[in-house]
Amino acid sequence: MAKLTRWLLRAAALVALIYAGHTVIEIVVPWFDMTLLPETEELMHRAIVVAIGLFMILMAIPFVPGAEIGLTLLTVVGGTLAPLIYLATATSLTFAFLVGRLLPPGVLHKGLNALGLHRAASLVAEAAALSEAELHEKLIAGVTSPWARNLLRHRYVALALIINLPGNMVLGGGGGISMIAGLSRMFHPLPFVLTVLIAVLPVPLIFYVGLN
Repeated sequence: MAKLTRWLLRAAALVALIYAGHTVIEIVVPWFDMTLLPETEELMHRAIVVAIGLFMILMAIPFVPGAEIGLTLLTVVGGTLAPLIYLATATSLTFAFLVGRLLPPGVLHKGLNALGLHRAASLVAEAAALSEAELHEKLIAGVTSPWARNLLRHRYVALALIINLPGNMVLGGGGGISMIAGLSRMFHPLPFVLTVLIAVLPVPLIFYVGLN
């Protein structure tokens, strides 16, 4: 019964996060349903600033569809915002990564145990005792599939592909994937940032090129 209760609580929390994200999007989108006139220009600018701020926050939260706000901004306002959306996206994902990277293993271990994820908690405790190189080698040694081994060896390429994968919301979205990457300790900060800068470039670039 206790396991079922914990599972239901986790499911409810996830649904609440997704619902909250969609609610924010439904609130933000109508802000841009206005004709740009001299008297509405300042209001539009404020709406854009607030929307980008919300976008950055939501984008960093696992399972929250923050990317939809970015796409809405690009669609409504156009390619002029593309560089800003690009930098905001990269910043949000980097922040999520750093949260995962800097989270003390002990805190994560307790949190996983509290959620009933005892096996995951044990893996975290075991990984905390290893260096990054030892952890990497242990993971590769524990994988029998050649395909999975290649993913681990070329993990930055795999990360870029997953970030752009349609439907990656089931994996936590961009924020969740970035946070997991940080938690895994298999990604170094600088290569991660460079990977993200490349991975999130295509969509803003398309809008920006379309502007010109």
